[in-house]
Amino acid sequence: MRFEITLSGEPVDITVSLDYRSSFIHIMKKIADASGLYDYLYGEKSHQRFAFSARLGSSFRIVGEVAKAIPPFFINFSSGDLVVFNSFLGTLTRFKKFGESFRIADASLHVSNVTVQRPYVVNRSSLECKTFSHVVLRDPKNPDLCLSPDDSDVFNETLSEYMKKKCEALTGKAPAGDLTMTPVEGKFELIRHYGGFIGGFRGFFTLSGSPDLLQFAYDFGLGQRTGQGFGLFSLVGASL
Repeated sequence: MRFEITLSGEPVDITVSLDYRSSFIHIMKKIADASGLYDYLYGEKSHQRFAFSARLGSSFRIVGEVAKAIPPFFINFSSGDLVVFNSFLGTLTRFKKFGESFRIADASLHVSNVTVQRPYVVNRSSLECKTFSHVVLRDPKNPDLCLSPDDSDVFNETLSEYMKKKCEALTGKAPAGDLTMTPVEGKFELIRHYGGFIGGFRGFFTLSGSPDLLQFAYDFGLGQRTGQGFGLFSLVGASL
């Protein structure tokens, strides 16, 4: 289940760090706290129950060591957890009604719209996908490094194992089969994150597996750090 948040403000250029995801993570935590779900989502280290992607709009551009963009900004949010989804949606509706503000750099933004998307039910064994945000997967042998799907065997073995464990942890059900991600067009690149860099894939890909596992990936995000703005993807050609 998904919705898109529109954050509006003065239509002027805002200068933000290239490490801008931290500001949106703070927004997610503020929503969780106002929903009474902060401990549920952040109280202990566990698999995150949602995925999101932050977009700074069509005006986004990199100027030297900073980025510039003009509001509105957008957050795409997804969760297969009904409690999280409905609670966040209710909180954002209140935020919109009462003009609750968020800070992005020096700008004050408010929720101007929340658009709920039509639910998508996976009933096939493969999906044609496009990343909203990079797919990130740590190398289990060296957690300081991230895996690239170009090394398909290692990447897919690690991805499948991680996603099945996450699915069982969050749903209580062990999914059948394996998950395979096959790049179609895109690249593996480094992204600034929390003062350092993290590697991830951005582009088009085919995701194959059992319908249950594909549904889980669609609802909760693909790969790791989904609660930090990574792993959300859309379906190519789907009208959602």
